[in-house]
Amino acid sequence: MTDSRTQRTLTLGSINQDIRVHVSEFPQPGETVLATSGGTALGGKGANQAASATLLGADVVMIGAVGKDGAGRDATQQLNRLGISTNHISQIEGSTGLALITVDATGENTIAVLPGANQRISAGDVERHLDELLAAEDETFSIAWSQGEVPPEAILAFADRCRIHNIRFVLNLAPFVVVPPEALEAADPVILNETEARALLAHVGLDTKIDDEQSAANAAHVIATRIARSAIITRGSLGATISDGTRTWHEPIASKPPVIDTSGAGDAFVGAVVASLAAGADLASACKDGVHAGTYAVARSGTIASYPTSREALTAAVQGA
Repeated sequence: MTDSRTQRTLTLGSINQDIRVHVSEFPQPGETVLATSGGTALGGKGANQAASATLLGADVVMIGAVGKDGAGRDATQQLNRLGISTNHISQIEGSTGLALITVDATGENTIAVLPGANQRISAGDVERHLDELLAAEDETFSIAWSQGEVPPEAILAFADRCRIHNIRFVLNLAPFVVVPPEALEAADPVILNETEARALLAHVGLDTKIDDEQSAANAAHVIATRIARSAIITRGSLGATISDGTRTWHEPIASKPPVIDTSGAGDAFVGAVVASLAAGADLASACKDGVHAGTYAVARSGTIASYPTSREALTAAVQGA
């Protein structure tokens, strides 16, 4: 992180109730297995990333939607307790998003998501919330970001308003969804894992393999020069590959801790990148912080519960936490 100043950031993102179970091995089709532990928690890529950024010093305002149910009330209360502004989270008819997460003994996970209220956020909702926020004379935002768990038309409206108001827009295209090219062209950076990067390249007619460091660098460069303003491809235990269109490089992890739970590690990465950029870091420094935060998270169970503070991100992860 460049400094410890609180920076105002804005996110459009998903909010879920996570139901998590831990098993010794994933069940085979038709098989029932007994879980060793489990529970419920706040989740959704939007909420997770907002939490990660907040814990690392960013001041986060969130735009999103929950249902008029107990899960929605609980999620909003938990976001408030984390210090995330929820004044622009709508309560709408229907259910709050739900994620079913299964984690095996190696830390790998499978996740099935029922989008619920997240998929009913409209472009009009986004424009209304943003116009209200940006009309306030004391409201300025250095960074805004979104993910693939809200409708593409809402992402486009968000990116367009960011362009008009000169706010740096970051897009985590996870999961991969087809978004209008104008949203991708505004992304600085677009953040994807290897699977999502392959899907994006295939969608634009580019058959680019990502199976080693050189092919990852080639893919990141192509995305940064032909699709978005800059690109980050996260590569799990191999770190991340980054391109700003002029320079392309690899950011390795500093240590390899025991993997306890990989769920939410990508969100820890994105939140750390956003918090660093908001504090004035360049893309290289921000990615280094992202790798540290993701490394820290996989060594602990849960999603938000596994996320580091700035001190932990920059010291414990490097030391092998």
